[in-house]
Amino acid sequence: DNEARVLAAEERLDEALAHARRAVQLKPEQPGAHYNLGQLLQARGPVAAAISEYRTALRLRPAFVPARRALGAALAGAGNLRDAIAEFRAALAIDPQNPTAREYLDRAIRARGR
Repeated sequence: DNEARVLAAEERLDEALAHARRAVQLKPEQPGAHYNLGQLLQARGPVAAAISEYRTALRLRPAFVPARRALGAALAGAGNLRDAIAEFRAALAIDPQNPTAREYLDRAIRARGR
């Protein structure tokens, strides 16, 4: 939802979340709507709700690399490095040249080794 993104950019997160939730209600089959809601939830919390939205987006479109990266980042932030690494690897299997997925994977591996 473009309006949700504009509101988020203006740091009006409550309004942005309302628009993103409405977008998901109107078009629950749209992976992008779930991804956008996940992004806002990840920024605002709770992370578990963001993870759920990313997983829904990926159920609808398994090759959705931004959702895989975001899910991995949310999982890493929640302390689940094993699953985060799996998501970053899955993103790289789809898009081997993705520098962000590579960077996130490297960070997660280093964090897991500590």
